[in-house]
Amino acid sequence: MPEHEAYVENRRWWHQAVLFVTVHIVGSNNNFQADIPGASDEFRARDRANIAWIRAAFEEARQRQAKALVLAMQGNPLLGRNLVEDFPASSGFRSSIGQTLLPLVASAGWPVLLIHGDTHRPRMDQPFRWQREPLTQLYRLEVPGDTDVRAWRVTVDTGRALPFQVELIEAAPEPR
Repeated sequence: MPEHEAYVENRRWWHQAVLFVTVHIVGSNNNFQADIPGASDEFRARDRANIAWIRAAFEEARQRQAKALVLAMQGNPLLGRNLVEDFPASSGFRSSIGQTLLPLVASAGWPVLLIHGDTHRPRMDQPFRWQREPLTQLYRLEVPGDTDVRAWRVTVDTGRALPFQVELIEAAPEPR
């Protein structure tokens, strides 16, 4: 996307019938800091690029008849949720995730795995809702990190009811 060429972190590739997408969504509320002018400008420009990238990825997946989509980013999009809204006005994930990714997933005909870090609490769940209903085709995988050096092994089998199989790989023991 020439108009967003500065965002080299945004990539996509295919493996079999699965589209893999990376998007430059960072931690600490996606760097949305309304009280810091430079941070706000950086956030807005990057958020526009990310939204365009996510939309383009879903369009490519639709055109090429994807069986699944895997999207990876750094920020934990649910950190700012409250009892009323998952993506309140103070959330740096409101536009890119709440108003873009979730409706695209809801209308897609394939499962989506969202992988993120940020808070590094290893888990696989389905915490997202769209129009107050569980978004059953969207799975979240949070990766370990910081001092936790484990990793996930992810297998995608679009022929299974649960297409994403995950296994937490323990770190090798320290040599003695």
